[in-house]
Amino acid sequence: GRRRLLLDGGGNEKDFALSYRTSAVNRTNLKMPEVAAYEPYQRLPTSVLPKHYKLTLTPDFTTFTFKGEVSVQIQVVKETQKIVLNALDLTIQNASIQGE
Repeated sequence: GRRRLLLDGGGNEKDFALSYRTSAVNRTNLKMPEVAAYEPYQRLPTSVLPKHYKLTLTPDFTTFTFKGEVSVQIQVVKETQKIVLNALDLTIQNASIQGE
């Protein structure tokens, strides 16, 4: 299954840097931010394309969890009011969008 994180955004910028930080994650203790309804085999919209990912993970092997941070450079190819990302089994602590 897949859940999608919805980040509301606006503006006319074409390139953005999107980043979010996760807290400790495990399959038995999950809380999600506002997400779109679950639909199996759903594709992400094509209005926003990922161009580059920077990912940092810190595993905790005693609790089988991890913390991490991701930065995604994206290109907006069609005007949109939302940026949709896959976020299954993640607890998002914070997220931000920066336009160039």
